[in-house]
Amino acid sequence: MVELNYITNRKDDMFMVKEYADVILDEISLALKDLDYDVLWKMVAEIHGANRIFFHSVGRPYINMKNFAMYLKHFGYRHHIIGDATCPAIKPGDLLFIVSGTGETETSIRIAQKCKEIGDIKILLATAAEKSTLGDLADLTVRFDCPLPGVESSVKSVQPIGSLFDQCVIYGLDWALRVCVQKHLGRRNGAGPMHSNLEITSTIMNEIDEATKNVDEDVLIKVFSTIHNGNRIFFHGNGRSLMTIKYFAQRLMHQGYRVFIVNDVATPAIRQGDVLVEVSATGEDANLIAAAETTKKIGDIKLIIVTADASSTLAKMADVVVKLNVPVPGSAEDKSIQPIGAQFEQAVLYTMDVG
Repeated sequence: MVELNYITNRKDDMFMVKEYADVILDEISLALKDLDYDVLWKMVAEIHGANRIFFHSVGRPYINMKNFAMYLKHFGYRHHIIGDATCPAIKPGDLLFIVSGTGETETSIRIAQKCKEIGDIKILLATAAEKSTLGDLADLTVRFDCPLPGVESSVKSVQPIGSLFDQCVIYGLDWALRVCVQKHLGRRNGAGPMHSNLEITSTIMNEIDEATKNVDEDVLIKVFSTIHNGNRIFFHGNGRSLMTIKYFAQRLMHQGYRVFIVNDVATPAIRQGDVLVEVSATGEDANLIAAAETTKKIGDIKLIIVTADASSTLAKMADVVVKLNVPVPGSAEDKSIQPIGAQFEQAVLYTMDVG
């Protein structure tokens, strides 16, 4: 059992945010150090050759799975989320991608069994379990070495249950997608397929560390103080940034906070005493600016912005600005080896989760 003793053995649990952040980076590195890249390459080939890709998961991994699915859509793949109102029937020649930490999610098992009955549907699985019912049903399984209830792991985590697995899902799948984009579509600069897998892993971990190393701890404390004192918390973003902030929103919900996602059908009107958290790399999204302007007209609504540009329109309107140390995605300064925007989204997830 790998244990990060320099934190877990400390008596004083009020350690600095950055110190805790370093531990989480170490945990992710440990959980992914033995990742089977041959399986990832095979998964990429199956995804590329499928007629359509169907995704299924439950809970917080569902959000990270949708993050990956959205990327596939951006590059022309036909995908569907099982359970969505517009999801069609799955057919031979399609592919089912399941994310399940334990590999024993009942709804996923039933769906996988149905696909076996239909026939000619490849099943891919991302899990933390070495052996499971879904693992027996899957054609390809990628395993992340993460602790979960009933699942053995060589890594011990200081984070809430399931957090390390959720993080590995988003990082691991993003790396697989990067390979997919470079090898099959050739639409992104950066490391080629002949680069060392360990070099790629190290580079991405360094990118995350660079993106978050200068985040002001006092600002993070102010963010969470503002959230804690708000009546209700509203989250707003676009694209994959929205998927990332939903992950944090669900964490708050589990802690008893009243959270809402702007534009969800059940979201009520924002009122005085509430808090609006917006995520925008550029800080210039028109719909986010319009929402921020509305809160200013209502009054007594705290506005928190997470961005890569502290001089942007949204940053100037905000009560609290979390500036991440990343270039604006797609700009001339963006040297990340990952798909455009991935470094910012990872930094959002990592920074807000650490806080």
